[in-house]
This record gives sequence, structure tokens and C-alpha cells, in this order.
Amino acid sequence: MIGKWSVVIEKNILKVCVVLAFCCMVLLQNNVYGATTENGSRSNPYLVQTESKLKNIFSNNKKTSVVYIAIVGNIKIKDGIKVTQGRYMLYSSGGERTISRSKDISDDVNKSDKYCFKISDGAEVHFGDGMGGYKLYLDGKKNQISFATKGFIKVDDSSTGTIGNACVVKNVTNYNGETEAGAVRSTGTLNVYGIIHDCDGVKGGGITIKGGVCNIWPGAQIYKCFTLSQGGGVYVGNYSELRIYDGEIFENEALEEGGGIYIGGSSHLLMTAGIIHNNKSGEEGGGIFGTGLGTIVNINDGWIYGNDAGASAGGVFSGYQAGLILGSGSTAPTISGNEARGSGGGVRCNGGIGEGHGGCTVIYNARIIGNTSGNLGGGVACGDDSKITIEAVNIFSNSSVDNAGGLSIGKNVEDINGGAIKLYNSIIGENGATDKGGGICTDSSVLMRNTSINNNSSRNGGGLYIGNTATVHMWMGSYINNNYAYNNGGGVYIGEKANFLLTDNNIYQNNCAKNGMGVYVRGKFQMFSIASVDESNEVYLTRQTYISIIDRLLKPSGYVAVIRTTLTDPGTIIAQVEYSTDAQSELYYVGDAVAELNNQNCVKKFSVRNIGENKLLRPTKFVKTYVDNEIIISEKYDVIFNKNTSERVLGMPDNQIKFWQEDIIISGVTVKRNGYHTVENKHWNFQSDGNGETIKPGGILYVNGNQILYAQWEKEKIINLFINATDRYYVVNQNIKLDMNELVKKVKVTDDTYSNKKYPIYIKNIIDVSGKNYYERGKNKECEDVNNSDIVLTEKFMNTESVAEFIVTVCTNAGDDSSYTEKKFGVYIINNNDYNPMVRFVSKEYMDTLNKNSKWNLSMRNRLEERLNKKEGQGMKKYKMSKEMVNEIKKNR
Repeated sequence: MIGKWSVVIEKNILKVCVVLAFCCMVLLQNNVYGATTENGSRSNPYLVQTESKLKNIFSNNKKTSVVYIAIVGNIKIKDGIKVTQGRYMLYSSGGERTISRSKDISDDVNKSDKYCFKISDGAEVHFGDGMGGYKLYLDGKKNQISFATKGFIKVDDSSTGTIGNACVVKNVTNYNGETEAGAVRSTGTLNVYGIIHDCDGVKGGGITIKGGVCNIWPGAQIYKCFTLSQGGGVYVGNYSELRIYDGEIFENEALEEGGGIYIGGSSHLLMTAGIIHNNKSGEEGGGIFGTGLGTIVNINDGWIYGNDAGASAGGVFSGYQAGLILGSGSTAPTISGNEARGSGGGVRCNGGIGEGHGGCTVIYNARIIGNTSGNLGGGVACGDDSKITIEAVNIFSNSSVDNAGGLSIGKNVEDINGGAIKLYNSIIGENGATDKGGGICTDSSVLMRNTSINNNSSRNGGGLYIGNTATVHMWMGSYINNNYAYNNGGGVYIGEKANFLLTDNNIYQNNCAKNGMGVYVRGKFQMFSIASVDESNEVYLTRQTYISIIDRLLKPSGYVAVIRTTLTDPGTIIAQVEYSTDAQSELYYVGDAVAELNNQNCVKKFSVRNIGENKLLRPTKFVKTYVDNEIIISEKYDVIFNKNTSERVLGMPDNQIKFWQEDIIISGVTVKRNGYHTVENKHWNFQSDGNGETIKPGGILYVNGNQILYAQWEKEKIINLFINATDRYYVVNQNIKLDMNELVKKVKVTDDTYSNKKYPIYIKNIIDVSGKNYYERGKNKECEDVNNSDIVLTEKFMNTESVAEFIVTVCTNAGDDSSYTEKKFGVYIINNNDYNPMVRFVSKEYMDTLNKNSKWNLSMRNRLEERLNKKEGQGMKKYKMSKEMVNEIKKNR
């Protein structure tokens, strides 16, 4: 009996202990959390560790103020919780807590495809604000569930869900039924301060926004989420807004577009800070993908780096009529280190109007650095039919496997306001492309102002490649410098149908392996104002290309361009003046075409390197078959006048120059040679023997080539000879021989050719005053030299012994009878002044011929010597005797 009671007592004691233990636990719990009466206030929150109690609070709450719920234990969601009213703050208390999805497929939350939390009808739920100092985990248990489930949180219209800074959403899948859903799906307002990671969804691995607003705040992190379609981290559609004020979105993946973020359906993305990095997409948009009419991606600031796209846009994609804004003027986002297998390593803005085309892109103050593309545009690739404006952007150190290391612009792209794309106040530097356009490759027109393209490299067009029918206009402080091409066009490559307009700029210090260190021209190269290409950076002109000068060139000195050209033949057009002036005003700083023709100093604005010394640039003002507004390669020829004799020729003209296809008028001077005249109509001849072409003085020379003009001579035919003879006077007893040499000293023979030729003079006859003929040579006007007897002949018949008077006839001819002529002059032997007061004394020697005892000598010698001494060395002297002198001579006679 005693043993039975003993057993009963032990059992009762055990029951009492259990009851006491339970009471102690309740007392302890009340001691920890305060009052035993929970009212949901901040100081007396509801203490929850079961799903049922949590559901009960949400269902029965009538408060309008915030209801505080402290999660004091881990909660397993089996049925799913609906929140349809009120405002709630859930947080962990007493340690880190987890609210998790049930792993049992038979539980209603899994069987009925429910979200763990559904917030609707204006309700607001804030998960994990850190009030208790512990993390609140919302765990989808994806690694422990083998069946498809819904997401964890759904926020309906007009409702608000907040992932607080102490909340972590993890391991959630949403593959059950919905086509657009991630771990968190919202059509209302969603705020993210906390963390969402390792979640999967159909569209949006972490978050799906449909028709609502999502704000991502400082401290937020969305990472390692995955989607089978778009938006590895966040999916935004259906007129929604995503605002990123800070935080990180990283290491997410989408098998299709938008590794980090997908935004479409006329939705808006505003990013003012934050980092989007190391996300991955199977197709476009490794970091961000924006698409659709009305969709706007506005990235004011932040950092997008290290993202990877299987197709285009490693960093940011905007296309299919979506708009993109990078930068705000005062802030500048950085897009760096992204990679795309297709086009646009950093940014891809794809297309303009219609399906498959993009909208408008504005890049205003951004840094696009170190991105890589497998096709076009290592930094930025703007597709066909787009609209884009670029200002204050730095595109640096990007690379592409194909074209455009820095910036690629497709066909039919225009500015957002129409017309040429504006590229202002930007630097395109240190980019590289395998093929075309190390800095920029464009197929659409671009207006560049205050923009520098430097230190880029590619195969063709190290700095800039202009393709298609594009026109690039560089002006107002823009430069292209220090670029390199492995083939042609170190600075600029102008495609066959393209145009490059250079004004107020400079191109310098570029280089290339082949042709066109500065500019390689296959299309059109236009220049005006103070445009120039540095002398070290040649402009290479391919066949049938030239520089178009569309308005005045204002560079004050130095070459505007130094040119190398494929064709160097005379007539090759190098430049064309396309405004209202002729070409010579744009070729010469100093001089003009006429001055150059006259061998005057000329200074030119252009030079061609690969032409010979005899070739040069000329305006076409005087070139046959050309209009007068072109500058061509010409050839310089020497026109040399050759007298074609060793004798002296008077009036030989200076040598002239001639240019290719420019006729010149040769000197009009008639040359003269003694005894010869130039052949009529054959004054100058192309051959010395006279068998070539002929040209007269003042004639037009049209032949291209160096030309020697030989004078052609004919011996003058002498028709008339002229004898000028002066009467001779001698004094009686003058000591002088009256031989022929003495008598003909004053006889001069000239001919009608003015040849200065010396002709022989002969004595034809001598007659005294009585008519006595002392001597007569030959007959019939013969005047031959007979044993040279005339020299002493006169001495035989004439002397000064007494007063006498003779008539001497002299004759000469030029070797034929037709030129015979004769002349008479007097020889007078006088002894007084009555006969002729004019007595000629040639020199002092003549004075010595006077008889010392003669009255002439005695009376006049002193006076004559005085006069001769005064005029020494002036040739023949005349002395006219005064009447007194004559009378004195008569008196003493």
C-alpha cells in the first residue's frame, strides 16, 4: 500500500514541476519584454513567434498608428499571411530571427501557390528596421524545396512594403504560375533599405515592379539573384518607377536581358547614387536594360562597373524607343570596366523610331572608362535611327574588337532636336579599335565643339573614322592629336561618301604606318576660317579627291595643309574654292599667279610633298580647259632664249618660265646682230638648224615642256654704202706726207645695215683746180686694190711745197658692183688766211709739222699750243683765227 502511494506521489510531484517550469518560463518572458499586456505600441510591441498569432494581429488590428511586432522566435509560414489594413513594423527581438516558408508541399502556402506575405488594400508593412538590433531573415528555403513556389512578399496597389535595413530576403524562388515575378513583387510602393540575395524569379530574380514605385535607399543590397528571362536583380515594367538613391545591385544574372536591372513598359528609372556592378546577362544589358516607348533610364550619378553582356551593352542598354539620360550637368556617373560580346561595352543606345529602334539618348557629364566590346563601340555604341546628344563626357581607355574603340554612331542618327549630333566639351582619349575609328567611328553627321580626340588607335582612322554619308564638323576649340593608325589616317579617315569639315581647329602629332598621318581622304575634306592641319601631319588625297575651301582661310601664316597625293600628274586637282572668289586668293599669302610667272617671290598656303622639284601648285586662273576656282599640281618649264651664234647679239631677252597648260607670251624684243637680221616669221625656232616649230617675238608659246628658242639669222644684203669725207687743209711747208693714210683719216664708210663693218677705201682719182687729172683708177666704177699702190700714190702728186688745191675722189664697195659708191673732198695747201680761216690741228704733233721759220709758226704757235694744252686728249681741235690774227699774218708775210 505504501509503495502504491509512493508512486502516485512521485507522479504528482512531476506534474507540479512541469507546471512550475511553465510558469517560470512565462514569468521570465514577461520579465524580459515588460508588461504582460501587449498593445502593439513601440514600448509594448506584440511578441510573436507563431504564424497564427501574426495572422491574428494583422486580421484584428483596428489602429491607424504604426503597430510594432517583435519577432521573438523563428516562424514557419504554412498558410500565408494577408495584410489588408493598418501599418506595421516587424523586427527581430532577443536575437536574429527567421520567418521562413514551409518546406512541406502539403501546406497551404505551397499547395495554393501563395506568397508568404501579401500586402494589399492600403496596408503598410515594414520588415526589419533594426529596433531590436538584430537581423530579420525572410527565407524562402529554395535549397531545401524541390517544388515550384511563389515569391515571399507581394505588395498590391496602394500598399507599401519596406525591406528595412535589418531585413534580409534570401533563398526565394518564384516559378509557380506567374510570368512576371521575383522574390518580392510589387504593384504598389516598395522601399528597400536591406538585403535581397540568392533569389530566383521568372522576370526579376530579386524584385519585380509592375505598375508601382520602388525606392532603393542607402545600405540596400540586391545580389546573387537569378532569372530565366529579364532582370536578374530587378525587373520593372508596366508604367512603374524605380528610384535608386544609393545601395548596390551586384552579381545578379539574367539569361536574357538586364543582368542587374530590366526596365520597360513605359517605366522610369532614376539613379542618383549607388553602384551596379558585376552583373551578367545572356543577351543585352549586363548592368541595365531599358526598352520600349516611354521608358526612360535616367542615371544622374553612381557607378556602373564590371558588368557583362552576352550580346550588346555591358553596362547600360537603352533601345526599342526607350530614352536614356546619363549625367545631370552637376553630377557625373561613371560607367567602367564593363564588357559586351556585341556592341557597346559601356553603353548601347539602340535605334530611333519604330519597332526595334531606340529613342533619345542624352549624355551630359559622364565618365565612360575601360569598357570592352566584341563588336562596335567599346565605350558607347549608338545604333541606327537613334537620337543622341553628348556633352561633357570623358570616354577613356575603352576598346572594341571591331570598330570604334570609344564611340560608335550608326546610320541615320541625329541630335535629339534634329540635325547633326552635338558632341560638345568632351574628351575621347586612349581608346582602341581593331579596325576603324580608335576614338570615334560614325556613319551619321556630328557637330563637334570644344572636343578633343587624342591618344586613340585603330587600323584606319586612329582618332576619327567618318563613314557612310556622314559629315563631321569640328569647330570652336576642338583638336585631334596624338592618335595612331596601323594602316591609314592617323588622325582622321574620311570614307568614300563622307565629309569632314574643319574650322577653327587643329590636327597635330598624329601618326600612321602608311598614308595620311593627319587626314586620309577618300571622300570630301572641307576647310575654312583658321582651320589647319599641322605641317608634320600630312593630308593624304586618294584618286579624284581634293580639299574644298568653302569660305576664307584665315590662318595668318604657315601651311594650312601639307599634302601627299596618290596622283602627281600635272592637272591633278588638290583644292577647290567653293565660294565667290578665284583659287589664287586662297593659294598665296604673298604674290599671285602672274607674280609667280614673272619669277617674283610668292608664299603659299599649301604644299605637296611627293612631287618633284619641277612640280608645284598653281591656281587654274590661266590654265586651259579648267575653271578658275581650282588649285592643281602644275609643272614648271624653262623657256631659254639662245642667240645661236658666238657673235655679239643685242637685245637678247631674259629667259622666261612657263607652267603646264598655261600659254605665255614670249618677249617681244627683236634681237640684233651686226650684218644679220632675224628671219622673217622664223625669228625663234625650236631647233638650232631652223627645222623645228617657229614663233615670233611677242608670240604665244603653248608647248608643255622645257624649251630652247634658237634665234634664226640671215646675213644682211648690203644695198647702199655711204662715204663721209672732210676737206683737208695744210700749210705751205708743213712737214707732213700727203699720202693716202693721211688724206683718208677723216673718211668714214657706213652701210645701210648699220653693221659697223670696216670697208676698204681706195683713191679713184686726183684732180687739181685747173682740171688736170693727176691720177685715175680703172674704169666703170671699178675700185679694186692694185698692188696697194694707193697708199703712196697721193704722195707722188701732192705735197706742201707750195699753195695748191686738189679734188680727191675716194671709192669703196662691199664686194659687188651694186654696192659701189664714191665721194669727193678737197685738199688745200694754203699760205694765208684769205683762203679759209678754218685750219685743223688734230694734235701737238701736227703743230710740229709746221716749218719753224714760217710765218704761221712764228705768229701762231704759242696761241695754238696754249689752246691745245687746255683741251688735251679730246681729239680733233679747231682753232678759228680772229681778224687781228689774220692781219698780223698778212703783215709779216
